[in-house]
Amino acid sequence: MKTKTNLIIIFSLLFALAFSACAPAPAAAAEAPAPAPAESEPLAEPTAVPTQVWQPIPCSVVFDTDRDSNWEVYIMGPDGENPLNLSNDKADDTNPAISPDGKRVAFVSNRANDQGGGQNIYVINADGSGLRQLTFQGGSDGPSWSHDGAMIVYSNNGDIYFTDANDGSNPKQVTFTPEEDKEPKWSPDGTKLAWLSGQDGHYNVLVSSPDGSDLHPVTDTSSIYSVYWTADGRLLIDSWGWKDKEEFCHNCVVTQDGKDIEDAGGKGEVQRFRPFWNGQGDRVELVNISLDNGPEEIYLVGEVFPDLFYNMTNNPALDRNPDWPDKCGPEYVPTAEDLQPAQEQPMQEQPVQAAQSAQPKVAKDIVIGCEGEPSDRKLADLKQACDELGIQCVQGKDFDELTGKGVDAIISFSNIWKVMGDAPKIREVTSQGFPVYALDGDSDTIGAYNLAVESTWLHTSLQWTFDQMGDSGKIAYLDFGPDYFKEIVKKILSDHPNIQATAIPVSYDDMSAASQENIAALVAKEPDLGAIWTSDPQANIFWGLNDMQGDQYPAIACLSREGELQAWKERRDAHPAFQCIAVVKPGGNAYEAVYVAYYRLTGLELDPAALGGEFGNTLLYEDTVITNENLDEWLGKIGDLRKTDWGGLELPPMTPAEIKEKWFLE
Repeated sequence: MKTKTNLIIIFSLLFALAFSACAPAPAAAAEAPAPAPAESEPLAEPTAVPTQVWQPIPCSVVFDTDRDSNWEVYIMGPDGENPLNLSNDKADDTNPAISPDGKRVAFVSNRANDQGGGQNIYVINADGSGLRQLTFQGGSDGPSWSHDGAMIVYSNNGDIYFTDANDGSNPKQVTFTPEEDKEPKWSPDGTKLAWLSGQDGHYNVLVSSPDGSDLHPVTDTSSIYSVYWTADGRLLIDSWGWKDKEEFCHNCVVTQDGKDIEDAGGKGEVQRFRPFWNGQGDRVELVNISLDNGPEEIYLVGEVFPDLFYNMTNNPALDRNPDWPDKCGPEYVPTAEDLQPAQEQPMQEQPVQAAQSAQPKVAKDIVIGCEGEPSDRKLADLKQACDELGIQCVQGKDFDELTGKGVDAIISFSNIWKVMGDAPKIREVTSQGFPVYALDGDSDTIGAYNLAVESTWLHTSLQWTFDQMGDSGKIAYLDFGPDYFKEIVKKILSDHPNIQATAIPVSYDDMSAASQENIAALVAKEPDLGAIWTSDPQANIFWGLNDMQGDQYPAIACLSREGELQAWKERRDAHPAFQCIAVVKPGGNAYEAVYVAYYRLTGLELDPAALGGEFGNTLLYEDTVITNENLDEWLGKIGDLRKTDWGGLELPPMTPAEIKEKWFLE
């Protein structure tokens, strides 16, 4: 422990991250959140002729799934309730699109018909009745409704068509090009069409009037994966980036002329541009992704959910291609102002809870809460610390439940995504006097403390990389992190003008850019590449270079996994120019967080010198980085480290005496 001094700590804060939910309370975590109490509204003055009031349309979701052995089109409620097989045929039915009023569903089917089958567009009522065939020539795909529900645009054998949504009469061809035109979308006001155009998997976005006039390209990179209209008439595009521009984004919002580009943000932020409302009226984002190498599922994403993500389908089959009515929810025609990020209201002064008294507490009176979804090991660590200290530890499905239980501190089992989604709630509870200890993510909030190495790793590994390059040359940056990391990287790069950085965004549901083959191809194409860096180290970076021969290699970020460390040693010994850096994360931070909370509640003060990180509120761990120079030392102490389920190496918990010595004043 250090000598106590009278210090005032000023934290300079930037942005915030969070991702939470505590373990046992599985039922609560799986349920959709309860609706907030409705606020009373003033009574309207009576009128002789009542005005018609818009009744919001529920955001029912249509999707295709192979849960019945073949592909079928299903519909479910806005929280995933009451899934119903709409198409119910032995053929494959896919790519559903629901009408703006939610009453009809268009889809693609290869079912038998009088024309001999083929892939055609069908329409069915949302209750499963009234099936009718719209196209008859085969080769049709990708239906999309007009804003008034009168027409359907679709692709057929590489060109764009539209037709009457009731009977398929009078089809009109929009495009006549040798390129493949597909996945057309009708604009919210009905005046424009947007679609993907290209060949061999390389597509750009084109926009035209419905009759094909005023045709112009929006993008020029041939690297677009999807396009949707935003409610205010812009385009939401999944892309690697734009030529001649420094910005790169996956979810890019762009004007129809392609000139103004905005990064729509990470998970939970896209709802500003393409909103969805759950059954409780919460505005959230709907995504179709695979988490933790599981099957594709349909999730709602937003801070209203205990762990940011809410699994709507929760089925071992593949569930994909979700769609919902354009006019659903309480704001069926959002204004541009509605689409802006909500302005934070000034926080009302809250009386400090009695449990947060500045007077030191005794163990028998201390209650520590946890929320999030911890691993079994982290939960066992937390319980062990609570038992050792003789304090009460409780679990809750979210921050509100824990503050309602009168806890003295909250431990959030988090990560870089959860801490972002939890930012408003962390600010709220810390302002009420509840300290929060975030694990494995960096919160920027005063009153929150992070037990993590994420931002430290980012700074340390980038500086090491620049040192290996002699602070000049080319670096390829594979970005697996949220926008928060991008801003830090951008700032760091601005301090190193001789580093030429190429950012290559990589999505967790499309890892192709980080495959071994693509890593090897990248280095072969750029023999003078000085480094390959990523905010989230991937094994493929190492294995993609492991068979390279020669005397020059890019410096790379590696995984701290026993197999990779052994192969790294062999590679280093055979090729001394091969340079790698890895981080060993704190595996015992749940145990350590309990002791930190306990020590503070019983009157000890944190040592300001023990705090650092991006926001100045992260408890610092030391000696967590592996390089060529200390690789043998780390290999020699593998037996003292913990191993994760996937083989990663982690630091074991510090002892209570070590925690006190490392982070607290006397």
